[in-house]
Amino acid sequence: MENSGVKWGVIGAVATVLISLLTYIVGQKFYLQAGSWIGMFAGLFFLYKSGIEARQQAGGYISFQEVLKSVFTTYIIMTVASTIMQYVMYKFVDPGLIDVTKQIAMEGMEKMKGILGEEGYEEAMEQMETQDFAPSIRQSLLGLAFSIILGFGVSAIFAAIIKRKQPEY
Repeated sequence: MENSGVKWGVIGAVATVLISLLTYIVGQKFYLQAGSWIGMFAGLFFLYKSGIEARQQAGGYISFQEVLKSVFTTYIIMTVASTIMQYVMYKFVDPGLIDVTKQIAMEGMEKMKGILGEEGYEEAMEQMETQDFAPSIRQSLLGLAFSIILGFGVSAIFAAIIKRKQPEY
């Protein structure tokens, strides 16, 4: 039996890397803002495809555990590829993304000025001025670990939706 988790993980990884490159070509801000959303929705599609194909391969009925294995495998492959892509983009392809990321974060903080109050806003802006937005291997691995934990929950939701118990006669 073909492993749908690996198959759709690789397809999803290639697709999300291509989405990243295409959104980067449009522009740095588009890559940083819209690109992540587009990639996320594409990723959700591949999780769904992985689970549905696993169910079809199992004859139309599949346990939660089995579909979770397929969907989570897809998630891990896509997330590792995306993390590597992001690290390479920031570190080697366009280190200027660091400044654009900082600018976008500061613009977001500016929009929250009313919620934070003047003192909270000033404190947050001071912290951002000194914060290093450059990705390190450690930060990337911590982000990957957090994404995998979050992804397990997302995968479990997909598995719960896709699983199908064989009827008992």
